[in-house]
Amino acid sequence: NSNQAPFLTFCQAIGSRPNRTCVMPREASPKQKAMLRFIGVSFHEPLAMDEASDLISDAIDSERYRERLEMWNRQKFKLHPDLYASDLAEHQAERLNWLYEGLNESDKRQFIKRVTKAEVREIITYLDQHFPDWDNDEVSGVWDYGMAALQQLYPSRVKKGYHLEFPVRGARSTALPSNSGGCLSVVVMFIAVVLLIVISLA
Repeated sequence: NSNQAPFLTFCQAIGSRPNRTCVMPREASPKQKAMLRFIGVSFHEPLAMDEASDLISDAIDSERYRERLEMWNRQKFKLHPDLYASDLAEHQAERLNWLYEGLNESDKRQFIKRVTKAEVREIITYLDQHFPDWDNDEVSGVWDYGMAALQQLYPSRVKKGYHLEFPVRGARSTALPSNSGGCLSVVVMFIAVVLLIVISLA
């Protein structure tokens, strides 16, 4: 392995000295390297496993990499399914439970009815196909994407008077009554009347 050549050269140099032994360091794992590349930590090849562990520990302790680390924990299964195949089933189960619980929390009852796990499973499949990064943020994943997908797939689960839509150009969506436009018109008319009164008294 050409990546081990510098390690081997070092060991040969150490081995030529009296009373010295050299243990070939283990090379960093593909998971370690993939993580370091994703969060933006530079390193030189060959990278020893202990060195990679130190770099990862330093990154975890640093505010600079916090956002990328949070993204990595969610994105690694999509970016490297081969590396995390053994963990994928557990991740999918956790994500199902997270969205199921999020959609059935009491603060969503104003807008939607209770949903089943079978429905949530279909919602996740839909979101993964149409919005690959929908679960980058847990709050947005429920409010902006989960609820909008529920409207798309199971409109009967959305309470009367509400229409839930996906975010437009990254803007955060909100659950608004379908008659909110009428309320806005009333406000505009009120402001116009007030302005007329002020002008007449001037």
